[in-house]
Amino acid sequence: MPKIMLAGETYQGRSGLQNYQECINMYPETDKIGKYELVLYPVPGKVEFIDLGVSSIRGLHTAFGKLYAVTGASVYEISPSGANALIGSLLTGTGNISISNNLTQIIIVDGSKGYIYNPSTATFSQIPDTAVGLYDNFPSGATHVVFVDSYFLVNDPDNPGRF
Repeated sequence: MPKIMLAGETYQGRSGLQNYQECINMYPETDKIGKYELVLYPVPGKVEFIDLGVSSIRGLHTAFGKLYAVTGASVYEISPSGANALIGSLLTGTGNISISNNLTQIIIVDGSKGYIYNPSTATFSQIPDTAVGLYDNFPSGATHVVFVDSYFLVNDPDNPGRF
């Protein structure tokens, strides 16, 4: 019976049509004497840090010495030890999100609404469409957010060029 090589060298050639292979978190080892010429071993030191469920991770952000993760519609705060706490939920469970922070808050936009989390008070809230004062005229549908010069800047999809 002929040998079938399921894995080989890992490289990306100039042409994606020929010899385009990638080996992720594994490395090949050859042995010309043994039963198999090539075996794949996992990369040492790679272990699962935390399992947040079956939903895909939509976004990760580090701030205030912790990791913040959005998986599906759930928002988690993860400590360096791996302890995690559900801190809030978004109205959407799929799609792109954007996360940023200032010195005291984290903001998340999901293309539908905006959300603010204050770690010192452990409050997570949705920014209302008719916000007055601090969040005047917050655009619903914002898809990107950054923190610049003491302000959160978000795009306004209904008015291109306006933020």
